[in-house]
Amino acid sequence: MNYRGKLIKRIKDMYLSSVAQGINIDPAKNIVVFSDPRGGSTWITELISTIPNTAVIWEPLHINAVEIFGKIGFGWQQHIPEDEIWNEAYDALDKVFRGKVLNTWTTYLTSVQKLREANSLIIKFCRANAMIPWIVHNFKFEKKPIYLIRHPFAVVASQLAHGGWSHLPDIMPFNIPDTPFNDIFLEHEKFLRTIRYKDEVFVAIWCITNMVPLRHEKNNIDWITINYEELVLNSRKTLDRILKEWEIDKEYLSYSFSKKSVTTEEGSPINGMDQIRYWEEKLSTDQIKRMERVLNYFDIECYTNDPLPSLIYS
Repeated sequence: MNYRGKLIKRIKDMYLSSVAQGINIDPAKNIVVFSDPRGGSTWITELISTIPNTAVIWEPLHINAVEIFGKIGFGWQQHIPEDEIWNEAYDALDKVFRGKVLNTWTTYLTSVQKLREANSLIIKFCRANAMIPWIVHNFKFEKKPIYLIRHPFAVVASQLAHGGWSHLPDIMPFNIPDTPFNDIFLEHEKFLRTIRYKDEVFVAIWCITNMVPLRHEKNNIDWITINYEELVLNSRKTLDRILKEWEIDKEYLSYSFSKKSVTTEEGSPINGMDQIRYWEEKLSTDQIKRMERVLNYFDIECYTNDPLPSLIYS
């Protein structure tokens, strides 16, 4: 970003900071979406953002874009044990949930007018899966959060095609994050040392962070677990399930299911099995074999090398 761009961003951020002073949303009123980067969170957020008097907060755990979390020691895929007391993390998230953390990044999918008119926020997380039990334990939302899971191979194929990870080399080790509560990584250290490729690293991160909510006794009870593939194939039925859980009239929504998400990869199919199987075209045979090895090690119940999930949540 050049000097002029940085100056414009700084001015916008200062303005949004002043806007935040006049906003104080009750966290209990919010709608929370959890998923992985490139896991479909933008699409489902756009689907539910037509609910009146809501505004979207965009990916507040991006530690380069939202400095409050980097300052307290968060990593990119932060884990917090469910019963842990971490006051700084609670306070930071409380500010997010109240609409107090506004900048050009977090307001990417909304407007100042929507923020001022909102009586609830839609918080779109794509780096908080390993914190889901802790967040739900500490913040009592009136509407159960959405936890959207997508086949790890599809997630990784999309990440590899996206510019956000292009700076990483194809051959790389798994570096265990030096962050608080990194025990979920350390317990697999011996296996993680065998990883040599970026695609393996990404699958391992998916497995480690998603095992936290997937293997929790309250999975699909304290939050609504949704398979991305089911959302693609049975969009209306899946969304109706969510709205029924929330006791919201489905007539509130006016979104077209055939509309592309703002973050959809150029040229990718948007409908049916073509969309679900797309990763098979993007990944080589060697990549799939490497990724299968990682997936098999972690023994993830809901996904195999088949494009469709082996376990569908309903």
